[in-house]
Amino acid sequence: PMRNLALAWLVLWVTENSKSVLVRMLQFKPLVWLGTRSYSLYLWHMPLCDSRLAKIINWPTAVLLSLVAAELSYRLIEQPVLRWRDKRSTSNDAVA
Repeated sequence: PMRNLALAWLVLWVTENSKSVLVRMLQFKPLVWLGTRSYSLYLWHMPLCDSRLAKIINWPTAVLLSLVAAELSYRLIEQPVLRWRDKRSTSNDAVA
Protein backbone atom coordinates (compact mmCIF):
# COMPACT_ATOMS: atom_id res chain seq x y z
CA PRO A 1 0.00 0.00 0.00
CA MET A 2 2.33 2.77 1.18
CA ARG A 3 5.28 1.12 -0.55
CA ASN A 4 3.36 1.08 -3.85
CA LEU A 5 2.55 4.75 -3.49
CA ALA A 6 6.20 5.57 -2.79
CA LEU A 7 7.30 3.57 -5.82
CA ALA A 8 4.73 5.28 -8.04
CA TRP A 9 5.94 8.66 -6.78
CA LEU A 10 9.56 7.68 -7.49
CA VAL A 11 8.73 6.61 -11.06
CA LEU A 12 6.82 9.84 -11.66
CA TRP A 13 9.61 11.93 -10.17
CA VAL A 14 12.27 10.23 -12.30
CA THR A 15 10.25 10.74 -15.49
CA GLU A 16 9.78 14.43 -14.67
CA ASN A 17 13.39 15.09 -13.57
CA SER A 18 15.46 13.67 -16.40
CA LYS A 19 18.58 15.59 -15.31
CA SER A 20 18.56 14.35 -11.71
CA VAL A 21 21.42 12.46 -10.11
CA LEU A 22 19.21 9.36 -9.78
CA VAL A 23 18.43 9.36 -13.50
CA ARG A 24 22.10 9.77 -14.35
CA MET A 25 22.95 6.88 -12.01
CA LEU A 26 20.32 4.70 -13.71
CA GLN A 27 21.85 5.57 -17.09
CA PHE A 28 25.28 4.33 -15.96
CA LYS A 29 26.40 1.96 -18.75
CA PRO A 30 27.14 -1.09 -16.54
CA LEU A 31 23.69 -0.81 -14.95
CA VAL A 32 22.04 -0.52 -18.36
CA TRP A 33 24.02 -3.54 -19.55
CA LEU A 34 22.96 -5.52 -16.48
CA GLY A 35 19.35 -4.45 -16.91
CA THR A 36 19.15 -5.55 -20.53
CA ARG A 37 20.62 -8.93 -19.65
CA SER A 38 18.79 -9.43 -16.36
CA TYR A 39 16.44 -12.11 -17.70
CA SER A 40 19.32 -14.13 -19.15
CA LEU A 41 21.27 -13.69 -15.94
CA TYR A 42 18.24 -14.84 -13.97
CA LEU A 43 18.04 -18.00 -16.07
CA TRP A 44 21.75 -18.79 -15.91
CA HIS A 45 22.53 -18.02 -12.28
CA MET A 46 20.63 -21.01 -10.88
CA PRO A 47 22.55 -23.77 -12.66
CA LEU A 48 25.88 -21.97 -12.26
CA CYS A 49 25.74 -20.26 -8.85
CA ASP A 50 23.26 -22.32 -6.83
CA SER A 51 24.45 -25.79 -7.69
CA ARG A 52 27.15 -28.30 -6.97
CA LEU A 53 29.16 -26.62 -9.68
CA ALA A 54 29.46 -23.49 -7.53
CA LYS A 55 30.95 -25.65 -4.78
CA ILE A 56 33.48 -27.16 -7.18
CA ILE A 57 34.53 -23.83 -8.68
CA ASN A 58 34.70 -20.76 -6.47
CA TRP A 59 31.75 -18.39 -6.19
CA PRO A 60 33.29 -15.46 -8.14
CA THR A 61 34.05 -17.79 -11.03
CA ALA A 62 30.44 -19.02 -10.99
CA VAL A 63 29.22 -15.40 -11.11
CA LEU A 64 31.59 -14.63 -13.99
CA LEU A 65 30.38 -17.72 -15.88
CA SER A 66 26.78 -16.59 -15.29
CA LEU A 67 27.55 -13.16 -16.74
CA VAL A 68 29.26 -14.66 -19.78
CA ALA A 69 26.40 -17.12 -20.33
CA ALA A 70 23.88 -14.27 -19.97
CA GLU A 71 25.74 -12.20 -22.57
CA LEU A 72 25.93 -15.11 -25.01
CA SER A 73 22.27 -16.08 -24.65
CA TYR A 74 21.24 -12.41 -24.91
CA ARG A 75 23.14 -11.98 -28.19
CA LEU A 76 22.58 -15.43 -29.69
CA ILE A 77 19.01 -16.20 -28.57
CA GLU A 78 17.11 -13.21 -27.18
CA GLN A 79 18.10 -10.62 -29.77
CA PRO A 80 17.49 -12.84 -32.83
CA VAL A 81 14.10 -13.90 -31.45
CA LEU A 82 13.13 -10.29 -30.74
CA ARG A 83 14.22 -9.20 -34.23
CA TRP A 84 12.22 -12.08 -35.74
CA ARG A 85 9.17 -11.10 -33.68
CA ASP A 86 9.46 -7.45 -34.70
CA LYS A 87 9.88 -8.37 -38.36
CA ARG A 88 6.92 -10.72 -38.14
CA SER A 89 4.66 -8.18 -36.43
CA THR A 90 5.65 -5.53 -39.01
CA SER A 91 4.79 -7.85 -41.90
CA ASN A 92 1.48 -8.80 -40.21
CA ASP A 93 0.64 -5.10 -39.81
CA ALA A 94 1.26 -4.54 -43.52
CA VAL A 95 -1.16 -7.36 -44.42
CA ALA A 96 -3.96 -6.10 -42.15
